[in-house]
Amino acid sequence: MTLALAIPGWGFAQLSPGDLARPHAQLEGLKNCTKCHETGEQITGKNCLSCHTLLRERIDAGKGLHARPDHKDCVRCHSDHHGREFEIVFWKEGQDNFDHGKTGYTLEGGHLGLECNKCHQPANIRQPDRLLKADKNLSRTFLGLTQDCLSCHTDEHRGQLKKDCLTCHTYENWKPASGFDHNKAKFRLTGRHVEVECAKCHPSASDRVIDGDTEYTRFVGIDFAECGACHKDPHRGQFGADCSGCHQTSDWQKMKNGKRFDHSKTRFPLKGLHAGVACESCHKPGKPRRGLAFSKCLDCHNDPHRGQFADHLSKGNCESCHNENGFSPSTFGIAEHQKTNFPLEGSHLAIPCIACHISNGRSTGLQALGTRTRIRPESYVFDIKATRCQDCHKDPHDTAIAKMVNSEAGCLSCHQVESWVSVNFDHQQTGFALEGKHQQTPCAGCHKEKTPGGSVAFAGLFPVCQTCHEDIHFGQFALDEVIEGRKVRMTPCQRCHSPQDWKASLFDHNTMSTFLLEDAHAKTACASCHKPETAAGKTRVIYKPLSGECASCHGGEEKS
Repeated sequence: MTLALAIPGWGFAQLSPGDLARPHAQLEGLKNCTKCHETGEQITGKNCLSCHTLLRERIDAGKGLHARPDHKDCVRCHSDHHGREFEIVFWKEGQDNFDHGKTGYTLEGGHLGLECNKCHQPANIRQPDRLLKADKNLSRTFLGLTQDCLSCHTDEHRGQLKKDCLTCHTYENWKPASGFDHNKAKFRLTGRHVEVECAKCHPSASDRVIDGDTEYTRFVGIDFAECGACHKDPHRGQFGADCSGCHQTSDWQKMKNGKRFDHSKTRFPLKGLHAGVACESCHKPGKPRRGLAFSKCLDCHNDPHRGQFADHLSKGNCESCHNENGFSPSTFGIAEHQKTNFPLEGSHLAIPCIACHISNGRSTGLQALGTRTRIRPESYVFDIKATRCQDCHKDPHDTAIAKMVNSEAGCLSCHQVESWVSVNFDHQQTGFALEGKHQQTPCAGCHKEKTPGGSVAFAGLFPVCQTCHEDIHFGQFALDEVIEGRKVRMTPCQRCHSPQDWKASLFDHNTMSTFLLEDAHAKTACASCHKPETAAGKTRVIYKPLSGECASCHGGEEKS
């Protein structure tokens, strides 16, 4: 003992295996051995916890790693007397492979793989003063954290919601908040609201600052009592604030209970095609829904007739000819047309209205009948004063018979409304009365020539047979005569033939020739004397001149 007191350093070295680690450096010296060691025994947990009071509180509360039965023996993981720089904590399988579940907090999802100091850092210690008072190094201790998410993470909701983040979020991902059920909120999502992005209703705010961060999403304090709190009222308050009285969240356009707005409750019930018209066609966006004029069709519709019926008995009221079931066809029918200044007769009864009632006159209307071109209603003309045929129809005769066309009877001098091809013209008016076979001959049988305009010529024809018929006698009977002031050479067929029968000849050989037919000559056939002759490829029967000598037919002298 005297030696030990004389050489204090040597005596201490014989009792201590080495310097204490830095955290226990204040316990260095013989007087402090019993603070950790029992006399004649190893270190006990009881002595350790006499200093580590914070850890003792957790063990007594049954919390943390050291509350486990297999971790009551401190020296299994903590050893000392190895020098000041020795790490007093022993990680059996390495710190990175430590089973964090033994602490009572299992690492899951995004927490897996994190370095320890990402969570175990001074900034995340909730009550640092307690640890500092117990001489804890905040940069090295594993105490002071809680299992509350907000002990490590910033409260993105700024205290708006409960602190139990796992109610909505998971360890795997912060977004989306798969655990959140909007139906448990004060405003349940129904219909189209389910598809709306959260940010459409939950705006960003910046009135709550945490760690310099001002931007966050507002989830509470949002007005939702009325639809107008989020949606602009397209009716501008005309139907009150209760949108649900008419609309439903599944589809704004569909009225509640699958019905459309009951327009019959207004002063203008929707009938016919009006029932299928889109609301905005009459109720223009941005315009009042009420107070619209509707007493006349023209309050909404343009007048396609451009005021043509202003002087009519109806004063232009559309209801006189149309109804809500469709603009076309018109209710103005044949019975109504018969009361106009042009009653429909014959083929006119089958003509479409647009053939006559169209702008730019008859040609445009008639041409439209053969096309698929849609004619705009603005082109229709109904205020028609003229009722003559030529007012609608082109003169096919190119004014060749303008005198008759422009007469009081006009085209009806020859034609009928039942059929254009049915002609009742009195041909005697021309000075050439139709007799016999001529009465059965169609007009085109004689009127074949064309006018300069390409139409059939009906005027200017000579009333002689050669105008239509070929002279089969090749001019043997031709005479010079004056007809209509002009000298012409013609064959007077009527001297021998009649319109009733060409073959029944009127020719009298005894009075109309110089050779009298007597005795046997009277019974002789004409062809016996009048022989055919072919010249230049044409054959004709020779009637004159013939010799009256017997030898010209009989040949030679007669024997006695």
